[in-house]
Amino acid sequence: ASTSHYQDVAPDTITYNTLINAYARRGRAQEAEELLRAMLNSPRVEPNVLSFNCVMNAWSKSDSDDAPDHCQRLLSDMMELACSTKYKDLEPDETVYRTVVDAYKRRGRGSEVPKEILRQIVNAP
Repeated sequence: ASTSHYQDVAPDTITYNTLINAYARRGRAQEAEELLRAMLNSPRVEPNVLSFNCVMNAWSKSDSDDAPDHCQRLLSDMMELACSTKYKDLEPDETVYRTVVDAYKRRGRGSEVPKEILRQIVNAP
């Protein structure tokens, strides 16, 4: 059987998000983030808000003490990308902000949530 007709088949955003979510559900936040970074480096596929939120959710629910830092960094990356012309659809929504807050709260660090994130939840679309 020839596989030559599969040469042009490439993963799309939905494929990546499915894999990211599978890693997230298994508690493998690092691998989920690596897939997100691969998406960002790929000329053929673009991450969306769900891509970032799945990775943040994986970190939030992980055993990692520095999960809030990972989520905060991802949120910063997302906001920076949203300002670019290529990723205009990456504007964080209320779910993204709540996921970051959850990462802090799960570690008993709710009082450390940056005030700007709390303001964004109130003003999120």
